Amino acid sequence: MTLTIVASVLWGSTYPVIQQGLGYYDAFQISFLRALFATIALVIYFTASRKTRTQLFQALGDRNSLLLLLAGSAFGAVGFWTFLNLSVRYLASDTSSFLVALYPLITVVLASFLLRDRMTVARGLGVGLGVFGTYVIVGFGQSASFSGSNPALGALVALAAAFSWSAYLITTKILIGRKDKRTGFEYTPEFVTLSTFSISIIPTFVIVILAGGWRGLLSTSVQGLAIVLYLGVITSALAFLIFNRGMKIIGVSRAAINQLLFPVVTVVLSYYMLGETVNLASVIGIVLILLGVAVAQS
Repeated sequence: MTLTIVASVLWGSTYPVIQQGLGYYDAFQISFLRALFATIALVIYFTASRKTRTQLFQALGDRNSLLLLLAGSAFGAVGFWTFLNLSVRYLASDTSSFLVALYPLITVVLASFLLRDRMTVARGLGVGLGVFGTYVIVGFGQSASFSGSNPALGALVALAAAFSWSAYLITTKILIGRKDKRTGFEYTPEFVTLSTFSISIIPTFVIVILAGGWRGLLSTSVQGLAIVLYLGVITSALAFLIFNRGMKIIGVSRAAINQLLFPVVTVVLSYYMLGETVNLASVIGIVLILLGVAVAQS
C-alpha cells in the first residue's frame, strides 16, 4: 500500500513539472526523454544487481511473455503519453485531465472481468467518490469547459489515454510473477519496468521526428535538463518500479484506486510551484477523493 501511494504522489507531481518543462521542450520530446532517462537509470540498476542482470538474459526465450511486454510498453509508455499529449491539442487541458482520470474506475471494472479481482460495494462507492471529487476540482475548482479546436475528438483521445493506461496496468499485473516453464525465470517488477521504457524509446523518438522536433533535443538549458531528468529518473524509473512492486503485493484494483490521489497532489503542488489559487471547490474535491480512497481500500 505504501509503495503504490508513494508512486501515486510522485506521478501527481508530474503535471506541474511538465507544465514547466513545456517551456523548454514540446510534449513529444518530453515523452522521449522520459523514456530515455528512465531506461538509463534502470540499466544502471540492473548492472549493479548481479542476480537481476543474470535473469535479464533468461527472459528472451518466452515468446508469449515478450508479446505481453511489447503490449505493456505500447499501452503504458507510448500509447498513454501520446494520447495524453494529443488530447490537449483538441480539448481544454482541464477537461482532458478529468477524462483521463477515469482510468482507476476503468481499471477496477476491467480487473473484475479479466483478472477475477472481485468488485465490492466499498470499492465501487469509493472509486465513485474519488471520480466525483476529481470532477468537483476540475469542473468547479478550475472552471473547466468542453472547449477547444475539436472537443469531441479531444474527448475521444483523452478516453483512449485512460483505457490505454488501464490496459497497461492489467498487462503488467499479468506479467509480474509470470514464470517461464523452460528456464524458470520469473518476470520481476524490475524487469517489467525496464522493458516498458527500453522498448518505448524507438517509437517515442519516431514520433519526435515525425513532429519535426528532433533538433530541439540538441538545444536545452540546465533547468530544462533538470526537469526531464526528474521526470525520467524519479517519476518514471523510480515511480514505475515501486508501483509495480506494490501492485504485485496488493493487486491491480487496490493499486489503481490509490492513483485517485493524483489530483490531490497536483492541486497542492500547483499551489506551491505555480502560484495557482486553491478555492473552496478544490478543497471539497480533495476531501471527497481522500474519503473515496479510504472507503475503497476498506
